[in-house]
Amino acid sequence: MLIIFILGISIMLQFTAVILAWRMIPITGGRKGWLLICAAIFMMAVRRCITLFMIIFKDLSENREFSSADDWVTLVISAFMVVGLLRIEPLLFSLKNATKNVVDERSQLITEIREADKQIRDALSEKEVLLREIHHRVKNNLASLISLTELQIAHIHDPETIRIFKQLQSQIMTMSLVHKNLYQAENLARISFGEYLKELINNVFQIFGTGQTISLKTEIGNVFFNIDTAIPCGLIINEIISNALKYAFPGGKPCRLESVCEISVMLVHYENNRFMLIIRDNGVGLPQDMDWRNTETLGLKLVNMLSRQIRAELNIDIHNGTTFKLIFAEQKSPDFHRHN
Repeated sequence: MLIIFILGISIMLQFTAVILAWRMIPITGGRKGWLLICAAIFMMAVRRCITLFMIIFKDLSENREFSSADDWVTLVISAFMVVGLLRIEPLLFSLKNATKNVVDERSQLITEIREADKQIRDALSEKEVLLREIHHRVKNNLASLISLTELQIAHIHDPETIRIFKQLQSQIMTMSLVHKNLYQAENLARISFGEYLKELINNVFQIFGTGQTISLKTEIGNVFFNIDTAIPCGLIINEIISNALKYAFPGGKPCRLESVCEISVMLVHYENNRFMLIIRDNGVGLPQDMDWRNTETLGLKLVNMLSRQIRAELNIDIHNGTTFKLIFAEQKSPDFHRHN
């Protein structure tokens, strides 16, 4: 009978589809979804088996002598399922292999990136150690220069020559402190200028202190400078304060009615990423007729030169003592700026 043949073919195709769907589970990894598909196709095959069994044993012989449209539709759907699964299987294999290759390449790339990152970190760590060693050696060499000048001073009796050597010591010490702070800093590109400035002023007072009582007032913000700004700025401060200690208070008294000789230093953030440095003393002040921009005085010439080096706006007020006011921006170091 044709109906038995159609049902038999449908059942074979449906069980084949169950086997093919079951094979998809390890390929796709989607166990739950393919199990449901397998179960659905299997139930269809079982239903057709029951129908075929009943026809064979004449239970439905009277009603199922001829095949119905439902049997043909089932046969066509079963054939399409088998063909579709046969076509999908190589595609899924190919996709799985491609995915595996992508995952392997990604894992390899991640491994290479990690290795490259480790190499870069090791190289940076090595360079940091070398930079710290350079700053340390420069600091030691400058300290040796200070010791050599100290030995020379011990054999000099001319007060003016001693003053020149002490001024030189102070300038060398100013540069040495920058390298000392960079050697100790976490960031080798910049130093905490506030901490540096406190140590600098203390050393200047020790070198040029005349024994008279001079009060020091400081207002220093949380400022960080690179070496290209720190050294010129430190030399400016060193020059101004040392000159104030030497010349501003003759007789150990302020020039006005104030009772205490005082030097004040203020360094704070200014507008537009700039900084404002003010150094003031209440001493005798500069001569009223002095052209401080075009002077032959070595100290002021040095202050003017260093101010131009850091592109600072420099103003000097000679009323009621002497006030130096500088407004400047941090100088960009070519080497550090390129890496930041």
